[in-house]
Amino acid sequence: MSDADICRLGPRAVLLCRARGWSTQWDARTAQLLCEVAELADAIRGKRGNPTQEAGDVLLVLASLLEAHGIPMESAIEEAHRKIDALMDAPRYRGEHFTENKKGPAATDPSNRPDGALQTR
Repeated sequence: MSDADICRLGPRAVLLCRARGWSTQWDARTAQLLCEVAELADAIRGKRGNPTQEAGDVLLVLASLLEAHGIPMESAIEEAHRKIDALMDAPRYRGEHFTENKKGPAATDPSNRPDGALQTR
């Protein structure tokens, strides 16, 4: 998959919404997104559905929501990278859910980094 494929996802998703008569308004798209996320959670838990297909549905609805409201997919992906970079070395925040009894991953240990590198950007 290329960057061009990612960039095309939003416009194609909005075209699909229009072709199928689906609303692109924030309330309808957000409600659909929540339904798709719930279906993805069920599939991951093994209750029903294919996790990969459900993940694709989540991306389709998210892409249509972003595109319909002028948020380019690539900008959202860049923001996610910025968030990862900022949180990688930040102390835990109030209300953060975690499974380890550490104060946070050791930033100097590449095995604790999502990409195995000391610095992601």
